[in-house]
Amino acid sequence: MLLSLPRPDLDAGARAIERGEKGVIRPLTKIDSRVAHAIIGLATESVELLEALRDAIENDAPIDGVNVLEELGDLNWYHAIAVDALNGSWEQIQETNISKLRKRNQGNKFNAQATINRDEAGERVLLEHELQVGLPPALQTPTVYGGAM
Repeated sequence: MLLSLPRPDLDAGARAIERGEKGVIRPLTKIDSRVAHAIIGLATESVELLEALRDAIENDAPIDGVNVLEELGDLNWYHAIAVDALNGSWEQIQETNISKLRKRNQGNKFNAQATINRDEAGERVLLEHELQVGLPPALQTPTVYGGAM
């Protein structure tokens, strides 16, 4: 076997978190249960994509495109939950990601050396500035000049 992927029941855990069940993980006092549900869902669906890749490799067969597209749809669902829960917008996320990649690569094309030696603190400042615009104050990260506190 080329890849061995454990399959924890993350979906059941996410549903329990969303219902507010005690003792599942611990009470989520500072984490929005929808955000937690979305993160767990994204992890679960990502594992399913890896399983599709593993199956194709192990069977020396084409990847099951229908399954991959279905899993990508599920990933979009969980992305949408997270974006909504954090009062974000798809457009802002996409624009900010392009800005981050331009900063990282020092231009519009991939630059391996610049990526390896990227300015993570500078990227964080850019992300905080561009992505916190729509966040309610309780979810915003306090910052000081040059990076997070």
